[in-house]
Amino acid sequence: MSTNKKTIINFIAVICIAITTVSCSKNSSFLNPSSDDSISIEDNLNKNTTSSNVATIAVNPSLLPGTWTVSYYFDKTNKTARFAGYTITMNANGTVSATQASTTTNGTWTTNASKSKLYFAFTGVKLLEEISEDWKIISQTSSKLELVNISGGNGGTDYLTLIK
Repeated sequence: MSTNKKTIINFIAVICIAITTVSCSKNSSFLNPSSDDSISIEDNLNKNTTSSNVATIAVNPSLLPGTWTVSYYFDKTNKTARFAGYTITMNANGTVSATQASTTTNGTWTTNASKSKLYFAFTGVKLLEEISEDWKIISQTSSKLELVNISGGNGGTDYLTLIK
C-alpha cells in the first residue's frame, strides 16, 4: 500500500473517531435541574444565539392550562430561588394567576403558533413583570415547558422552565 493511501486511511479513521467522540453524550435530558450531571438550558444553546436561529417546536396550547411552578429561571444569573413558593395557573381562557402564600397576581397568556411563542403579561409585581415576555418554546410536554427569550434591546438571553 502506498504512503498516500495509508495517510488517507489514517486521516479518515481519526475523523471517524473524533465524530463518534463528539456526538456521544452522557446526559440525554435537555434539562434536568434536579440531576447532579444536568446541563442548564444556556449550556445547550449556542451563546451567540439570535432569535432567528433558536430551534423551536410547534405550540400545543392544549398542554398549557394547569398549575405550574418555576423550576428554572435564568436572567444573567440563575434567579430560580426568587420564584420559590409561587404557583402559576394558566387557564384555558387565556387568563393566568401567579400565587405566593395568600397573594395572587392576575395576568394573561397567549400563544403565536406561527412563531412558536408563548406570551405572559403581568403587571404590578416586579418579579412577575420579569417573565412578562414573548418566550420561544423550545420544549413542551404535558408536565414540562422550556422557554427562551432573546432580548432585542440588551441582547441578553433569558431561560424559563415550568413544571407541573
